[in-house]
Amino acid sequence: MSDDTPRPVAADDDKHTLTIEQVADRYASAGHARTVRTLQRYCKSGHLDCFKAPTLLGDEYRVTPESVERHLEQIKEISATTFVATDRDEPRPVATQDAASTLQIEQPTISTTKSDTPRPVATDDDSSRYVAHLENENEFLRGQIGVKDTQIETSNKQIAALTERVGESNKLFLGFQQLLGLKSTPKEEKPPRPAADDEGSNL
Repeated sequence: MSDDTPRPVAADDDKHTLTIEQVADRYASAGHARTVRTLQRYCKSGHLDCFKAPTLLGDEYRVTPESVERHLEQIKEISATTFVATDRDEPRPVATQDAASTLQIEQPTISTTKSDTPRPVATDDDSSRYVAHLENENEFLRGQIGVKDTQIETSNKQIAALTERVGESNKLFLGFQQLLGLKSTPKEEKPPRPAADDEGSNL
């Protein structure tokens, strides 16, 4: 016999007729839904009577229906004892129910936060209006720069003209001074002293 031949199943294995998926359906029908992974943990911990059967896809658990019913009864008994009513106190769930209710309450709180809220996306109309506004602003600034350049150029021309006029005025003023100086020179000359006076003075 080769190593790949599946091992024979014992006669008692005929009781293990349920697959994990079928066991999950029974738990869900009883109102105590469990995941496949949780049911596999039940098998490992001994809560369910099961064994691993080799298949072409690997080993899978096979469970007896009796152990499933027994475990469901245990869960029902535990659920029933979680609510204890007395004359003085109101019924209060124990830890298992508190944990379940906490999970039910906390689940809605895991909502989309403000940071996860999708931000509004700018539409094409908004973008085109914004671009048009920027273009208008740029055009206005270019116009202002042109006006400033024109004003500066005009001021420079005016300053140059004034400087030239001041130079011409200075030249005219100097010319007038020279003309006035030439005309007043003969009037300012003193007549020569007579020779007799010079001889008398020598005596």
